[in-house]
Amino acid sequence: GHAIVSVDPEGENQILLYPGANHDIDLQAAVAQLDTAGEGDWALLQNETNGADEFVAAARARGMKLAYSAAPFDAAITARLLPETDLLVVNEIEAAALSDMLGTPAKEAGIPHLVVTRGGDGADYDGIAGSFHVPAFSVTPVDTTGAGDCFFGYLLAAMAADRPVEQALAAGRPSMLEIDLQGARQVRRTMPEALFVFLKPPSWEELVRRLVGRGTETEEERERRLLTAREELAAEPEFDVTIVNHE
Repeated sequence: GHAIVSVDPEGENQILLYPGANHDIDLQAAVAQLDTAGEGDWALLQNETNGADEFVAAARARGMKLAYSAAPFDAAITARLLPETDLLVVNEIEAAALSDMLGTPAKEAGIPHLVVTRGGDGADYDGIAGSFHVPAFSVTPVDTTGAGDCFFGYLLAAMAADRPVEQALAAGRPSMLEIDLQGARQVRRTMPEALFVFLKPPSWEELVRRLVGRGTETEEERERRLLTAREELAAEPEFDVTIVNHE
């Protein structure tokens, strides 16, 4: 797909989307990625791709929960997916469109977890954990593109790690460190409350194929990297969340 992003002097953005290949996804291949998931895991979906109904049906058949970002807002798609949704995150404009579609305030739709983001005014939560407001951190925005995606990812990762919803929403300013195993262990000692995410390949064979395919290391360097990789993969239980990198 293609996105044209316009940003005003206050950092707010407007995005013009052309779906392109995003509306031509191989659904058989997409659904196959769910085979590594189990009952109670989260499936994440938004409105930029085709095959939403098939994907949700496959996720539900596996006992998964659905986290849904109804953006860009499409009333027809949202109406079909809402009954299957466990966590819905929308901005205030999308929430207003959703309320118009339902003919009732979105918070009265019976969604287990509803989060409405309000930019610099924070976010509102309504659902099985109660109703409350989470204020935003005071910052000087330069460009808010992707801010909602970052917020959603941080929230979902925390909920997947079984953190309370209010703690997941107000745990602190999200930041990310991309570090090796030793670095992660050092962070764990100094900041045990951090969320630790483990990124791993689909299989050992795939990891070897990728490393050899790059052709940037000597055979001795490859063997050393693979030895390190075995040690790192064995440490997966030390992390809170695991993400399989299929690319």
